[in-house]
Amino acid sequence: MLVELIILTPGRRNEYIFCQKVKVRIRVLPIMDVKTHWNATLELLDGAYRLWEFTCEWLENPKYNEYRPLVTTQ
Repeated sequence: MLVELIILTPGRRNEYIFCQKVKVRIRVLPIMDVKTHWNATLELLDGAYRLWEFTCEWLENPKYNEYRPLVTTQ
């Protein structure tokens, strides 16, 4: 899952946050799904929709070419 790839290492997290630097005041990371919380999947999908633009920008980095097929369309 793309969320796990973004938050896997501090370097990736920092690069993702840097994508948001100019456009938003409060930077956020995508959340992971939790099977024991009934609304966690809804929150994950809502967050993914809101962060779609930043995720696409993060994936423009050449070192993440292999992960581009994981992103959804608008």
